Amino acid sequence: MPAFIEQFAACISREQSRLSVAFGSSTDGPHEEALRDAIGRSWRSLSATPGSSARRVFATDGSQAIRHFNNGWSVIVCQALCIGPEFESSSVDVRFVRSTMPDGVLNRYAGLLMRRLEIRAALDNVDRAAGGVMCLDGSLHAALPHLLYPLASEEDRDLPLVLLESYLDLVDTCASRDVLLVSLSKTSTGSFLAEALLRLNESNRLSGDVKLDDAPMPSLPSDMEVIYRWTTGPGYSRPLVLGTQGFGDRRSPLISAPERIVGAFEDRRFSFPERLALLDRLASAAATVSSYVRLRQDEDPIRLDVMAASVGVPDRIRDTYTRWADEAALDEVLSHLADAYGGRSVYHAALYVADRLVRLQNATVDSAYLSIIRAQFGAFVQYDRSRRRFL
Repeated sequence: MPAFIEQFAACISREQSRLSVAFGSSTDGPHEEALRDAIGRSWRSLSATPGSSARRVFATDGSQAIRHFNNGWSVIVCQALCIGPEFESSSVDVRFVRSTMPDGVLNRYAGLLMRRLEIRAALDNVDRAAGGVMCLDGSLHAALPHLLYPLASEEDRDLPLVLLESYLDLVDTCASRDVLLVSLSKTSTGSFLAEALLRLNESNRLSGDVKLDDAPMPSLPSDMEVIYRWTTGPGYSRPLVLGTQGFGDRRSPLISAPERIVGAFEDRRFSFPERLALLDRLASAAATVSSYVRLRQDEDPIRLDVMAASVGVPDRIRDTYTRWADEAALDEVLSHLADAYGGRSVYHAALYVADRLVRLQNATVDSAYLSIIRAQFGAFVQYDRSRRRFL
């Protein structure tokens, strides 16, 4: 029998000294020492208790699957679900594409389609949720910069702008209906908190068009790593305003030369003036207030994003790169999270239910959905060998 286990153990042994730092609380160099000290000062105790929020709760989540056929085509299947008190609303989108589409483009296409379905599901039910809470799975702010790059597909090149328009419509409609829009991420690979802990050491605010080339950041650990290694107990990180942070090389043109961005989009779905107007809406939209929240001892933190205007913070995206949001009124949001917490595997009750109901099971895709495709196009329809050998 192949000696995989012994070889695996040897590989781990070789990594022991390096990984002992990653899985412990020691530091490796001055930047990590600075991060450890800064997060220690910025980690706040959590006093929120369940039962203090009277708002009705709605949640939206989505799921996707990609399957490849033996005729050189692929199918993208997306589902979204919005649930609330004694209510659920489902939606489905299906796209067929040639398998010549590169994997990176195909996966991005599927992700954009699913996210658009999720945002539309939430938007279509904002009136029903008036005065309540609308929860989304995944970070609102982290998704925005990716929507400023066209999809490398002739059929849906402008899909990112379509999704951006839906995002902005959702934000505006929630504000007009007194809906508290909350987005939660179970996991996060971002480092906006780590960057702020170092960059804001001497300044409380960086403007939206701040020049950062003269002060490059070292390679930073993710925020999750910072919190895992150097914080303990329930609590939340000092909240931050996120404006143009994370927009990379789109940050400057978004504010001062949007025509350089919209010129890359060539679909007829939006005219050139309409694209410019959409980017102006984005730059003028409310910034995001973000924090990481750990609800119980030894629990994984979750990333919390809320619209700045909904917690009393006036910043717009174009105004601010990032700054501390000490004035943010987060008590209601934190109480909502405490009320919705159901244990280690149920970080948010409504989102947990939506996830369980919307999740695309292999049995559904490879039996019910495949049968429908075969009924339309003939029983000869088959997956390629990479999938078929597991059925």
